[in-house]
Amino acid sequence: GADDDEPPQFYNDMRWRDLCPKCPVRDQCLAHAILHRERWGVWGGLTPAARRNIEEFLIEGAVTWVQLTRRWSNTRS
Repeated sequence: GADDDEPPQFYNDMRWRDLCPKCPVRDQCLAHAILHRERWGVWGGLTPAARRNIEEFLIEGAVTWVQLTRRWSNTRS
């Protein structure tokens, strides 16, 4: 799959695609996952692979957390 570290059965349950965009704590959830380097599961509406991309941007200094969350808020459903 897209993320070989992810347990395969996780993506069989796709309810998160409907729930995460509406969640009032989505940003906090994503922040927790990135700060604690959560390896598995969908956090803040993002898969582990998507979170790794964000982590790389933050590590490289390409964006700040404030810039990232502003962009994130503008793309929320």
